Amino acid sequence: MKILTRHGLGRPPAAEDHRFVTARLTASRREVGEGNIGAHTLALLALHTVDPVDRLIADGVDALLKVRNLGGCLPFIADHTLFMTGVAGLALARCALPGHRELLVRIGDYLAALAGDDGGFPPTYAASHPRPGIAATTAVRRGCRMAAVRATP
Repeated sequence: MKILTRHGLGRPPAAEDHRFVTARLTASRREVGEGNIGAHTLALLALHTVDPVDRLIADGVDALLKVRNLGGCLPFIADHTLFMTGVAGLALARCALPGHRELLVRIGDYLAALAGDDGGFPPTYAASHPRPGIAATTAVRRGCRMAAVRATP
């Protein structure tokens, strides 16, 4: 955003911002960076304002084309697995049916494995995130196990 803002103001980008965008696009050269299509697209636009013929732009557009929906549109994020797993877990926990106990525990373990040290979650399964911290893992597992216990007759 800094590059795009400076470009809009008629100013050249700061060298460190250019290096940052280039490093991020290089790190995810053949895929959408961390599955975040919006951020990836803005990074490509920023790089285009600095160097319209940079090869990273063509690679980045190719990565966007790989994640198109069947209708040709781009989703907000490339992978909805993490989000949909959380939603399914919440729905099962609300229903609290006896047959859901094992599934709730498995969902809790899966989500806990992806939680960051701060207790937060990445936007997609593909996003880089710190290894799970004890507190976040324990909290997610405890919540899912409590829901599983409520589901037990």
